[in-house]
Amino acid sequence: MLNNKADTFVYFKEGVVYIKSKAALEVLKTLEWPWKAGYLFIIVPRSVRDFLYDLIAKHRYRIFGKRSKCMIPTTEIQNRFID
Repeated sequence: MLNNKADTFVYFKEGVVYIKSKAALEVLKTLEWPWKAGYLFIIVPRSVRDFLYDLIAKHRYRIFGKRSKCMIPTTEIQNRFID
């Protein structure tokens, strides 16, 4: 049975699917400076990166906070998602 629970970050680009830390690094690579510099973490072994990714994901609300309301995306942002 298919689990519809989203429990990791998935990034799809040019026919390639990236997950977890690799997905986050691929997104960072597309951003402007200084975020682009985060791609340097690609030199860290994937097992270590994914461990840290899971650790941060587990504690994300403590680290980044939690909002009580969701953002309503603009048309430009909506166009970035797959229907």
